[in-house]
Amino acid sequence: MIRDIARRRMREGWKGPLVNWLLRHKDVEGRLGTGACYAVVSVCRHDQCMLSMQPVRVILAIIVVVCSMFFLFTDAHTLPQFTRQYELKCSKCHLAPPTLNFAGRRFLQNGYRFFREERDNKSITDLIKLDRTIPLGAWFSSQPYERKNGVTRIRPFNDARLYLGGGLYRDVSAFMRLDLDQAKGYRFGSQLATLSYNPTDLLNAHVSWTSVTFHDINDTLHSSRQLTLMPNAVLRQSFGGADNGGAIASPRQGVHFSGWLTDQVFYTLGYTGNADDFNIGELSTLSGRLAFEILPVTGYDSFAISAGAFGMHGFNQDSKRREFDRLIGDVQMDIPLIHAPAPGVIRLMGAYLLAKDDREFGGSVHNRAWYAQALFAAMSKGDPTWVPVVRFDEYTQHDGRDRFRELTLNLTYYFVENFRAHLEHWRQIDVPAGSATDRNVILRFVYLY
Repeated sequence: MIRDIARRRMREGWKGPLVNWLLRHKDVEGRLGTGACYAVVSVCRHDQCMLSMQPVRVILAIIVVVCSMFFLFTDAHTLPQFTRQYELKCSKCHLAPPTLNFAGRRFLQNGYRFFREERDNKSITDLIKLDRTIPLGAWFSSQPYERKNGVTRIRPFNDARLYLGGGLYRDVSAFMRLDLDQAKGYRFGSQLATLSYNPTDLLNAHVSWTSVTFHDINDTLHSSRQLTLMPNAVLRQSFGGADNGGAIASPRQGVHFSGWLTDQVFYTLGYTGNADDFNIGELSTLSGRLAFEILPVTGYDSFAISAGAFGMHGFNQDSKRREFDRLIGDVQMDIPLIHAPAPGVIRLMGAYLLAKDDREFGGSVHNRAWYAQALFAAMSKGDPTWVPVVRFDEYTQHDGRDRFRELTLNLTYYFVENFRAHLEHWRQIDVPAGSATDRNVILRFVYLY
């Protein structure tokens, strides 16, 4: 029936590529459902592509198609990456993916294994010391609606990521992420990669193309474990620009060490290049981190507080040899609400940064940034469902003369643990005189396999 309608629409002049796709696939109605096919046919007009159609109709069509694909494929693909290897739910390691809980932190530091004893039990033969299962995961996202500063953008395909990681040989593990996204012109490239040696809880060594905080266990300074689509100001601001014009979240070449000094004190040490630098120059960048588990989290129903400090000192590798410093204090708190009408976990987190950068022609500039964030992960049978997030950011530029304030409101819904939707509103609520105020609204679907 759907193919008959598609043929009739083509005779009427509706020659969109999706109509042609419907005609080529005889079983499309059984695979996607009648409602999805009607939605696709209804938006495919003559000589118009997806980006030039009426936004409301495009959004409705994409939502119907995404939901139809969700119902079609959920039963077959419910567990991504490490959960397939261990046959566990995502909530074993995540409060609300991608944020980590206690088990996830230990899993990370054990070289992507729950127990160190696993390292000798998952080899193929005595001569081939590889895990029998090397986790391979994929990320796909669709952004059916974005309105930035009054301009509407629609990206049915937003980005894709390929994850490869896990134990390689006894105490050796690795993790790599390849991205295909619009910001890079849809060219496939490495966003991060790390090779780790994990012999003990006290000492883990890493050679990495990552940010300086990638090996941290807390989420406060970790750019890959944020639920909001807009990163916080502490991670994304370049301040005086002496760090090669980059930010804390920028990838760079580096050698890192991490581990637990005690059961409640975690550290990282790093020797890295400048932001986005493919080499480590002479006297490049040193960084260090201490995090204290004041009340360690031991499970979903436990109260926990952690606090820490991070410092970085480096030299720009240009002819001016400009110095820069970053000093950060951060805190993270989990408050379980087990017997509340809506059981779940409140996570409060924030960080305060002081930045100093040498000017190119003498002197230095001082700036600051901080953020405070609250999220509530509503739980059903131990799994996240609705997760609202509120964040406030403030930062300065030009030696503290210009101040910016921002508000981020995010609502995330988990259809299943590896398929979620984000609706986010971000706006600047205070900018220097004469500056334009930016704002953005995004609807995005994320599927992990």
